[in-house]
This record gives sequence, structure tokens and C-alpha cells, in this order.
Amino acid sequence: MTPYAGYAIDDIWSINAQAGYTHSNYDVVQRRRDANSTHGNLDSDRASFAANVNAFKAFGNWQLTGTGGLLYAREFIHDFNLTTAGGGPTQRVSPGSIELGQFKLGGEAGYLIDSWEPYLGATVEFDFVNEHTDRVGGVYKGGFRYHFEGATSAGLEMSTVQHRSEEESFSIGANFRYQF
Repeated sequence: MTPYAGYAIDDIWSINAQAGYTHSNYDVVQRRRDANSTHGNLDSDRASFAANVNAFKAFGNWQLTGTGGLLYAREFIHDFNLTTAGGGPTQRVSPGSIELGQFKLGGEAGYLIDSWEPYLGATVEFDFVNEHTDRVGGVYKGGFRYHFEGATSAGLEMSTVQHRSEEESFSIGANFRYQF
């Protein structure tokens, strides 16, 4: 469950925040070259908090946005057993936790062409708490939105995480928004 709240301060500035808790159950499989793969089942509990300050300004057909934010998340992983396939030994894995604290600063530029809005964006992330050596990374994105009449829009976005030695990702997402 993750409650979310946002507030428009004026025509340019807004703020939003969310806090959440999740209990998860994972199936874990470790495949090994010697065909003795291991498997297990683990539970975890995750708490998170995020808050952002946002700005929006239109200059003719140009739509410019900026955001600065803070994220903190911690996941506690309960102890569990890894069992070796074929009746091999069972290994007890001790409990542990994963923690991430992050500042971000980013922006986006879009251009309205009738009801279509192609856009590009970039965000720099600075980790003030993390489990790895990388402290700074970048997220780059591009996509388009279609604005229907009224307060409805839909879009498609592609994004990539870069400049981190232990993480690189590419994703495609779609959204539909109805404002009431």
C-alpha cells in the first residue's frame, strides 16, 4: 500500500509525496554450470518514502518541466533456505537488508504539435545511501503524449539508466491519465 498526495501551489509549482509498505514473497533460483542449481523461497518487508518539488512552464508550444526530489527505501529480507537440486545440501541464508537514499534533479522538454507532444528528458541521481560503489547515475527518456479533449491524455515512453557500473536498464512504458 502506497498512499500518494500532491498539491498545486500555483500555476508553476507543485509538490507531491508518497509513503508505502510492501510485504513480498520471492522464488529464488540460482543456476550453476555444474547443473546443481539451488532454489528457495524468501519473504521481505519494504518501507519507502519519496517527496518531490516540481515546476512547469509553457513558452508557446514548448512545454518545460523540472523536478527535484528525495527517495528513501529499506527492504528487510528474512532468513531462508536454499536447497540444491537432486537432493544436495541445504544452505541457510541469514537475514539482511537493502537500503537506498537518493536525491534527484531532472527536467523534460516537450513540443506541442496539435494534440501530440513529443518530449525528451534527463535526470541525474545522487545516492547518499546505497549498497554499491556507484553514487551518481543518469536516467534518459523520450516519448510522446496524446492530449484528448478535456483532462485525458495517453502516452508511450522509453527510458534508460546509464553511468552506473552495476546497473544498466532499458524500459518501455505506456500510460493513460484522467484528471478529475
